[in-house]
Amino acid sequence: LMGDALPDAEAMRQWLCQWLPEHMLPDHWLNLTELPLSANGKVDRAALLWLVQEQRQGARPEHEDAPQGEAEQLLAGLWRELLDIPLVGRNQGFFALGGNSLL
Repeated sequence: LMGDALPDAEAMRQWLCQWLPEHMLPDHWLNLTELPLSANGKVDRAALLWLVQEQRQGARPEHEDAPQGEAEQLLAGLWRELLDIPLVGRNQGFFALGGNSLL
């Protein structure tokens, strides 16, 4: 979507709910007025990845519940290191934080 008035994340989520199952809905949104382009005019995927990683660096857990117990704390530490993010909340998921099956 492009234009002056971009819809908020909740409006986009409600719109997507009409066509996608819950597990396919994004947890995070990155609003851009335009896509970054490479010198040859194609979408610059590296620049997009950098923008997403920068946004994720500043992300805070939606639920500020800290990991509880030794296993949760160990897992949260591993995710922080692997995904290079500052915090992992107890109720956050690996894929929602930017993880993928190739890591």
